[in-house]
Amino acid sequence: MEWNKFTPLQKKTPQEIIEDAIMGFDKATNDLAHLLLIKKNDLSKVNSRLNNNFEFELLLYSKYLDGYNFKVFEFGFNIDLYPVSVIIEPAIFDQLNYYSASRSSVSFETEELFLDCITKIFSSERFKTITGGVMKIAAKQLENDMI
Repeated sequence: MEWNKFTPLQKKTPQEIIEDAIMGFDKATNDLAHLLLIKKNDLSKVNSRLNNNFEFELLLYSKYLDGYNFKVFEFGFNIDLYPVSVIIEPAIFDQLNYYSASRSSVSFETEELFLDCITKIFSSERFKTITGGVMKIAAKQLENDMI
């Protein structure tokens, strides 16, 4: 049997889309707030609502606020990359006008639809408010640490 040559898919993975999207966030917040993309391990996937081969969560945090983080969303995909399943923080989800029978969980069939969702999440009033709050408290903490 003679095999045809195989090539990698030309699509960006959902992970790559998020990594590109969060680039520059630290600078935009004057290094007071950060976004951290975490790949879930097998143990953390046990109770997951996603049921995908590859699962991640995106956390908002500040290095100046010990113990605080805010889960913006989690997402998962399988080896064929799409669809990608996304579970969005409920208050952000409410602002996005998505319909879902499963509260705050949506699925996107294409790279473009997923990117559109991410853009809406980062533009939501809830995300802006939480980020602003983190920045305010982190700046105050940083100021107190310098005294």
